Amino acid sequence: MGTRIGILSDTHMPSELRALWDEVWLAFAGVDLILHSGDIVHPIVLDQLEARAPVVAALGNNDFCANDARVKMTQWLDIEGFRIAMVHDMEPEVPTG
Repeated sequence: MGTRIGILSDTHMPSELRALWDEVWLAFAGVDLILHSGDIVHPIVLDQLEARAPVVAALGNNDFCANDARVKMTQWLDIEGFRIAMVHDMEPEVPTG
């Protein structure tokens, strides 16, 4: 069986909320790696996720954890022959229509 990856983004966890939602743990049962695509807001999110599996995170536009080694503007991963790029937001957006 291959690597099981849990992916989430935009948790926007305020500091007064001390625990991730139960639905996160249910969805991430048995994952081998967690990717968080930004807007973490508080590094406690990464700490809690890392208790379940290794965490790689992209920096969001509402994040205050730019000095955290788990967080980069763009994350590049090579997993089982697949190249994965992860970012939070791709600006500037080009209007359509």
